[in-house]
Amino acid sequence: MVDLFQKPEFYSRIIHEKHTGDEQIRLVVNSFRNQEYLHFRKYYLDFEGEWQPSKEGISMPLDLTNSRAVSYTHLTLPTKA
Repeated sequence: MVDLFQKPEFYSRIIHEKHTGDEQIRLVVNSFRNQEYLHFRKYYLDFEGEWQPSKEGISMPLDLTNSRAVSYTHLTLPTKA
């Protein structure tokens, strides 16, 4: 289900996936009230088969310091085929 008040993600990357396939850790960049935010959050697979964010994770305003984390993960993590 899509939340009508949630803006779409600018960037989303799976950092880690549990071997059972029912949990992921994602790095996500999105915007809220004209401020960009960086999220590291655990996602779980719900009963309908859709990925949902959990309360486990952190969010911080995106600035020059933590934007390097986005660039670093984009360059160093292998992509899934």
